[in-house]
Amino acid sequence: MRCKIEFYTRNQLVEIFQEIMRYETHATMLKDLIEKQTSYRIQGQTLQFIQTEGALLCQSSDRILLNLKQLRAKVPSLRCVFMFR
Repeated sequence: MRCKIEFYTRNQLVEIFQEIMRYETHATMLKDLIEKQTSYRIQGQTLQFIQTEGALLCQSSDRILLNLKQLRAKVPSLRCVFMFR
């Protein structure tokens, strides 16, 4: 049973880290695109790309939070508050 829990935890953590990497990729692409803008007027295609990237950022962050909540619900050792001295 412990092996099952540890294997599940490992898989969830891998998914969380992969989703964090996707989030960072979308965030850097969006940041670079916005920094390249020199005027207030944005072309239609660029605006659509910005909106799509923003939606992907929201989806990634939602998935990260959902996976973290699921992991805390399934693994008893992660339910307690982490205290560092």
